[in-house]
Amino acid sequence: MPVLIRAAAVLTAVLLVSNAQSQPNVSSDDIFARSLGNFTAAPRAWSLQYRPGSGGRIYKVSPGVAAQMESDLVAVIDQIAPTVVSLFIKAPPESKIQGEPPGKTVDSGSGVLITSNGYIITNNHVIAAASNRVLEVLLSDNRKFTGVIVGTDQKTDLAVVKIEGEGFPFAVWGDSLALKRGRIVIAMGSPYGLHGTATVGVISALGRDINMNSYEDTIQTDAAVNPGNSGGGLFTLEGKLIGINSAIDKRGSGIAFAISQRLAQRVSQQIISAGKVVRGWIGTDIQELDANLKKVFRVDGGVLVPSFRENSPTAKAGLAVGDVILAIDGVPVVNVQDFREKVANLAPGTVIHLLIARKETQNTLKLTVGEQPLE
Repeated sequence: MPVLIRAAAVLTAVLLVSNAQSQPNVSSDDIFARSLGNFTAAPRAWSLQYRPGSGGRIYKVSPGVAAQMESDLVAVIDQIAPTVVSLFIKAPPESKIQGEPPGKTVDSGSGVLITSNGYIITNNHVIAAASNRVLEVLLSDNRKFTGVIVGTDQKTDLAVVKIEGEGFPFAVWGDSLALKRGRIVIAMGSPYGLHGTATVGVISALGRDINMNSYEDTIQTDAAVNPGNSGGGLFTLEGKLIGINSAIDKRGSGIAFAISQRLAQRVSQQIISAGKVVRGWIGTDIQELDANLKKVFRVDGGVLVPSFRENSPTAKAGLAVGDVILAIDGVPVVNVQDFREKVANLAPGTVIHLLIARKETQNTLKLTVGEQPLE
């Protein structure tokens, strides 16, 4: 795991690596350079040593390497900072609402520019109060724009805002599927209105289901995230956008969540192109199968159909209450979340084949996917 070290106050830094074989002093620039990821290391600037009686090896990093690591981090933050904006919802000039004098900030948050022509991704809850108010967008160079809401998606807590202009700096999407726990990340936003705040932490967990939205794929991090950070970006050390900061767990510190790139990019692209998110729908309720139900239905996986709507795609395909859906087009169904995501990602009108278990037999049914209602 990469180790981030501030060099100003230390001469050396030590990372204990357990379960290593006993051996004399060893050096390997290549191994350490790989462990630093995006950071660079000067040749022979570190050593790997075995400490007798410690049961492990230690990395000793020279001040020169630590300074280079710090310099690289500063460069990455400077690179991504212009892509992150502050959002302020303000009372309009003609406001007559009690307690909201003209120009008063009612709510605030963050956003990330994702195109050069002014499209900004943020959280739906950040701009929820913008109706009949002014949405002000503040860029890193202190330019101010009036934002227009392009579209929202309550089911993922995402939204897209547009400002007029061209040539804006914008974030480059990364790949959240390639992430690992322990990777260093940078959270950028405007906590409490503090524009352009950067914090550093690691990825604590991946694929969290925090039961806040209908569709979730979240990244947990210990990078400091506070009210106002919502809608801001979570970046890798390469400066790639891999998440949209969206929630914190107030029960403790260092527990924050970001909507993954995989979900955020797909939703924002649909909003930009169509003004809304279109999802597939088959009209059935689904239930998780616990160990007992798997024994009862004599299956190893899948989801149970406890009920479904009349005249829905499920009804027309001939599914019955008590069926277990095992696979979609030959791809096994892992759990409820997996099934809902698979169906939602299908275009309305798509014909699919469901492998189902009914009593002690398995059958394949053909189903035409419908469009998911707004509610």
